[in-house]
Amino acid sequence: MLSGLRVVELSDPSGWLAGRMLADLGADVTLITDEQLRETHPYEWAAFNAGKTLAEYDESLLRDADVVIETGVTPRYEELGSPTVVWCVLTPFGRTGPRAAQRASDLSVQAQSGVMYMTGDPDRSPVACSAPTSSHHGCADAVAGIMAALLQREKTGKGQLVDVSMQEAHLMATMSRVGQWSIVGGRGKRAGALMRVGETVQREIWPCKDGYVSFGLRGGPARIPGLKRLVAWMNQEGLAPSSLRERDWDTYNHNLLSQEEVGEISEPIAAFFLTKTMTELYDAALTRGLMLAPANTAREILASRQYASRDLFVQVEDRALGVVPLVRSFVVSDAVPGAHGAAP
Repeated sequence: MLSGLRVVELSDPSGWLAGRMLADLGADVTLITDEQLRETHPYEWAAFNAGKTLAEYDESLLRDADVVIETGVTPRYEELGSPTVVWCVLTPFGRTGPRAAQRASDLSVQAQSGVMYMTGDPDRSPVACSAPTSSHHGCADAVAGIMAALLQREKTGKGQLVDVSMQEAHLMATMSRVGQWSIVGGRGKRAGALMRVGETVQREIWPCKDGYVSFGLRGGPARIPGLKRLVAWMNQEGLAPSSLRERDWDTYNHNLLSQEEVGEISEPIAAFFLTKTMTELYDAALTRGLMLAPANTAREILASRQYASRDLFVQVEDRALGVVPLVRSFVVSDAVPGAHGAAP
């Protein structure tokens, strides 16, 4: 898809995923970075730098590039960028504005984007995702911007600057929360593994025998049939109490439940889920038509029959870690070669 495209990636770990995605699409990606990061970030280095070549800083590489990815606010674009280059700058707060020159960690960007306030239990402080989600969101937006700029270059012959703020990219993950403040004046409340519905809290993440699954108590034409099927399955195993068997599910509306009714429904379902493994519950979801999904860890992902059937992982010999499984590509297409070598 991008065969022959020359990409120079002048970045720290926050930009590595963008270069990896372009490499997956067939671009020739040259990485310029601190090589000590191979030792301090071995897993990120192996995963996000696969398929790239490593080079020392050389201004001629930047002048000749089709695409440059830069993490940091510098004057290089004005000084070295050619009229046809697509130059992407990925930074915490964007290339302009009063905070442009400020540095920030992933933790700080998550906090300042509003995402962290939404995450965690209501009786505790906000928590951050353990993965660097701000840079991952930023890199995905960066690649989308780069691809759009390349398409425009085919029409005009001109390159352009793509300015990506990780804070702004992560802001999109808050969905409607910012708009809610302007409309109702509410900041929202954390609910942890629960979901706030009116004056109630209803469980969304449930423990099972060997992990957790996601299952909602929501009603409506899409959800009610699954609730009926779950109760029927529980009844087959003698674990459905009368409060579930005798409920009129056709008129069920989760928005109208009292907290006591939520408990009557949730408690036997929670007890039933604890008798099953994640695989048993997910297999039943597929065969019985339940809107349920496992909360997968790396263990389940690497053992996934779905991923295996699509050859998602390739085994790559990494110089520091040995043989490691890497995601072949973020998209499956005949024109996308995917990972074609270990990290340099």
